[in-house]
Order: sequence, then structure tokens, then C-alpha cells
Amino acid sequence: MISTVTKIVEKNLIGGIIIFTRINQTDCFHLYYLISNGIKKGEKWSGLAHVAEHTCLIPSCTTKEYIGLGYTWIDHACIYFVSDSLSELQRIDEDFMYGAYITEENVEIAKHQVEYEINNLFRETQEKERLIGFITNNRIKKFAMGEIYQIVQITVDDVKEWFKQNIRRGDIHKFLFRNVEDIKFPDYIYPTYQCSKIELKNDKRAEDRIYYMNKNAESDKAEIYFSIPVFYDKSCFVKKALFEYCIQRKIFEILEEEIDISEKYYDYNERFDVISFQIEDINKLEDRVKQFRKVICNITEKEFQNYKKEFKGFITRVMEIDELNQDRINEIKNLILYDKPIIKVDDLKMIDNIKYSMFPIKCIARTTLKIVIK
Repeated sequence: MISTVTKIVEKNLIGGIIIFTRINQTDCFHLYYLISNGIKKGEKWSGLAHVAEHTCLIPSCTTKEYIGLGYTWIDHACIYFVSDSLSELQRIDEDFMYGAYITEENVEIAKHQVEYEINNLFRETQEKERLIGFITNNRIKKFAMGEIYQIVQITVDDVKEWFKQNIRRGDIHKFLFRNVEDIKFPDYIYPTYQCSKIELKNDKRAEDRIYYMNKNAESDKAEIYFSIPVFYDKSCFVKKALFEYCIQRKIFEILEEEIDISEKYYDYNERFDVISFQIEDINKLEDRVKQFRKVICNITEKEFQNYKKEFKGFITRVMEIDELNQDRINEIKNLILYDKPIIKVDDLKMIDNIKYSMFPIKCIARTTLKIVIK
């Protein structure tokens, strides 16, 4: 029963697709760039941010002094360097912020690398884009990979302009660190918005929809996607974490089923809670989902109060665990990209004020579900 709350507290990477395996090591130095809104704002060509990311990493292919990694997602890009030498990373940072890596030669190499990725990962990319289209009702139109016919048209001037725009907008966020204590939270002003009631997004009730990622494969995992609203208030996130804990506990008690609940953000507005569970017989999926709904709807006020008491003790213990570098970076990333507030132990006193009447049980029962079979 630890998985859901642990993920919430540890601030697992929401939008990203790569975990930089050395980032938690404290015997070396790390230079981390988060480029926010780099794809959506002013991108001349599809895949421009992707080419820019590769361009900035070209020097790392020809040196043993440091390692460079990166990825580009729908609404941001990350570029990461690690080295045993602090002075080496300081030199990289100076060159990076000056745009020294954006040369005609590097851009051409980067374009060939991206073209290779597009061709080599064509099926996987198509599948991911179809899946995102299914989950978001095709509201996301732009993807990070890019298309070859546009990649070939990208010039060094396009990459320079992309970089300059991000500099001007303040969309390049830099962190140079060794230990978690070196990673400082940025000054941040939250949007002025208060949340007293959480409701799932709910269009007109329709039949649940199912997406098969591979119809020919024997599946053993299913995911249920709940679309959730944009909110900024700390109390909303604490409430949501409690409600998720209640759902997990009740399903485990009644059905003896261990489920995992996590968050998936595709961009600022497309936010989802995902319930993951094992399934042996796909033909019984509809009955299983009905069971979940019934169990959730039957959570009583007495059970809610018991779960709340459990949750407060458990999440307090989890939050007292020492943070790793990756945890702090992901907290900051989610703050910058999605206005997700930083929850501290002192904030957990909000749990005492959460009432059973705030639990959106009826909305969960009514909402149309998107179900993915993997």
C-alpha cells in the first residue's frame, strides 16, 4: 500500500521519460537545465526543440571529461551534464548560456541524429502519439519527436532564435549542484486561486473507452485514466493524496487487489490520475471496473475517518525520509512547469480539516473512463 503515497511524496517525474541514473551520486558534480515551454511557444518547425537539445549535447560525444544526456517532451526539454570536475561544468555552463554549441556543424549533426531517431523509433513514436490522442481526446496536436520533412528545413539560425527566445523569456532554469542541499528552490509566486472542492473533469457521461496497445499480445496490466482539473492550492494536493489513499485501502480490503495510483501530466492542462492494476483475463475487465466503482462508492464516513488517521501517520513518516537530488529536482520541475506547490511536513496539518463531504465519490462513479490495456 506504499506505492501511491510514496510517488506523491517523492515527486516522481511527471512529464519526463528519462531518469538520469547518476544524478543522486554525491561524489561528482551535476549541471541540470530545465527549458520550459520550449516546444509550444514560437517553434517554427516541428521537432525544433528536439534538434536544439541534440545540438547542445554534441560536444559530450567527443570528450571523456563529462557525460551529457537529455530529452525533449511535449512542454519542456531537459539537458544534463555530470562530471568529476566542478570547473569543467562551470566551463560548460558558460559556453552553454552563451550559445557556443549552436554552430552550423553541430546543428547538421543533430539533425541527422534526430532523423535517425525518427526512422528507428517510428512505430514506437506512432503508438505513443496515438495513445496520447486517445487519452486526451486529441487535444494535444504537437509532439516532441518532429517529422523528417520539417527537420531537414531547420537551420542554425532557427536553433539560435529558439535559444534566444528561451533566454529572453526566462525559460531556461539552471541548477549546478553536488548534494541536495545545493539545489535551491526558486523564488516563485503561485497563481491566485483557491480550491475548496475537487471535481474530476466530466463531460457528458458516455461509455468507458478501451485502448489496446497490442491486441495480439497477452496483456497483464490495465490503466484507468481520470482527467483531473488544474489547481494550485496546497490543500487541493493534500486532499487528492488522501482520497487516493482511501481508494487504495478500500479496494485492497474488499477485493484484496493491490492497485497503484500515480499522476501523469502531458502538458499544463492535460493532467490525469492513473490507476494501474494487473488483469489475467481481459474478458473480465468490464466487471473489474464495475467492481472498482462500486467499492469506491461504498466508502463510508467511518472508514474515511480511519483512513485519514492512517494516512496522516504514514505520509508524515514518508516525508521525513531524507530527499535525494532527483527528488528535489523533480519538485522544482513540477513547480515550474505545472505550478505544483511544494508540500512540507508542516502542511500536513491540513489533513485534519478534510471532511468526508469533500470526497468526490459521486463524480468518480459518473465520470467516463479511459482504459489502456498494455
